[in-house]
Amino acid sequence: MGNMLPLFIALPLAGGFLAALGARKSSLAGGDVARVMALIISGCLLVGSLALLGRESCVYWIGGWPSPDASTVGLSLVCDGFTQMLLVTVNAIGFFALLYSFSYIQRFTGRALYYCLFLILLSGMNAVVLSGDLFNVFVFMEVSVIASYALVAFGVERQELEASFKYVILGSVSSLFVLLGIGLLYNLTGQLNMALVADRLAGIETGPAVWLAAGCFIAGFGLKAAVVPFHAWLPDAHP
Repeated sequence: MGNMLPLFIALPLAGGFLAALGARKSSLAGGDVARVMALIISGCLLVGSLALLGRESCVYWIGGWPSPDASTVGLSLVCDGFTQMLLVTVNAIGFFALLYSFSYIQRFTGRALYYCLFLILLSGMNAVVLSGDLFNVFVFMEVSVIASYALVAFGVERQELEASFKYVILGSVSSLFVLLGIGLLYNLTGQLNMALVADRLAGIETGPAVWLAAGCFIAGFGLKAAVVPFHAWLPDAHP
């Protein structure tokens, strides 16, 4: 089962780049090919995530390279019960959003680029769910939000560009908070692996640095998720 995990990241990422290449050949034909490819990939991801439900937890070491102390250096993808639920949620919403967009996106040009951005967004979201260490959560979260910045501005009208600009500014602020929180935890624990960070934090006294890191995560992730009162960008971006 663990060998399936990289496919949730690699498959839509590869599809996104192929869609972009298709757009360079022909905007019309490229859009049709990209649509079919995006539907197949999204459907496979949904079926794969459903197939993982109820399976035992597993860890996949990227490149087969775990570190001697269980992941100071090695990068891991982790699939447990909570991850399975989130994978199904992300890929189900992605699949049905893609189906809805087939008719909606017809009024835009550059449709292949839309499917490229959509698949990159999906790849980033799956990677955030599966990543076993904090820094990769940050990296893949940035991959997904950069794609979403472009998707918000996709129609390149005044309102869309204004909404995307606001989203970029506030998203950059939220990224700074998240990165600061990760840096604080790394300074406290010497680890980025989430399981090891949790173990180290359980053995130290909860001091101001821990509370500051928690506050940074609440502000950073709350702003990215548009949780009230961090939702200023949402009303403009979602329409």
